[in-house]
Amino acid sequence: MFRSWMLIPALAVGLAIGGGTTYMVVGVEKPANPLLSATLYDFNTFVSEYFLPCQQILFGGNDPKGQYDLCARHAITQVRDMTGVYLSAEDLRDARVKARWIAVTGEK
Repeated sequence: MFRSWMLIPALAVGLAIGGGTTYMVVGVEKPANPLLSATLYDFNTFVSEYFLPCQQILFGGNDPKGQYDLCARHAITQVRDMTGVYLSAEDLRDARVKARWIAVTGEK
């Protein structure tokens, strides 16, 4: 038979589980874009220039061969692997990222 003294621990466990779930669902924010505070070294690491001039393609608007998607995928993967932050293509197109790139590299 159910006893009333069991009600209090059951209620405490229910609140702990429910409260933790609510915190986990509501308390998550997207991390900041690391390109917004990147140094020259960071840009050279995240957006490498090995095979294509990806920095010019992504931030300088110079894409004569239509290689934007390739460079964007590579940069998104590099940022994810090195920082754990998942960027989208829109994060790369952010005007603040381009302004930071211009300020750091001196490119136009």
